[in-house]
Amino acid sequence: MVRRSLPAILIAAAVLATPGGSPAQPDPAVELARSLYEKGQRQYDLGHFADARQLFESAYQAKAAPALLFNIAQCHRKLGDLRSAASLYRSFLRTDPGNGGASLARDLLQQVEEELQRDTSARPAPPQALPTATPIPQVAARVRWPAMVAGGTAGTLLAVAVVETFQARSATNQLAQLHQQGTVSPADDARLRSEADSRRSRATVLYVISAVAAAAGVGLWLAF
Repeated sequence: MVRRSLPAILIAAAVLATPGGSPAQPDPAVELARSLYEKGQRQYDLGHFADARQLFESAYQAKAAPALLFNIAQCHRKLGDLRSAASLYRSFLRTDPGNGGASLARDLLQQVEEELQRDTSARPAPPQALPTATPIPQVAARVRWPAMVAGGTAGTLLAVAVVETFQARSATNQLAQLHQQGTVSPADDARLRSEADSRRSRATVLYVISAVAAAAGVGLWLAF
């Protein structure tokens, strides 16, 4: 049994701080991860665990803070997906064994493993007269893997596009500050404008490709 409870949101808070970062030039990946994390925290507090899991996963893609693995595991556990929860608790303990929440994660992992063991023991054996019944879910999983790949690709491209947008905005803000100070040279002006335009263009292309990949993933999923 777990001897204490601790909201998932408390473990990742310090991890998403920008180490040594300047307030004028924050790390776009950290800023994106923090924004997604805070949205996930609110969804978790409201009990919307599926939405919270998706936001925490997107935050981890933007900034691989190990403590976010604990948050994702918590969401899986709340949703009843104990196998995924156990896998993520192990990943969290492996990547950040010194975290202050490691002891809690071990307790929760033990609890989840015990519940899985009880479920396995209580589950009746499949009828021997239907030997072909077992492979059906495996076939469905193999058929649907292109849809899952397309969905994962869409999510990754979307995260990169958001980072490009942040960086384009940062270049534009830097140029504006230099103009206000009256210290911008023609070379710096041209460089920052080119960088902002280039990043905005890449972000636009990535948004379009992400949307196409997402649509393809939905189509493949529904097709099978």
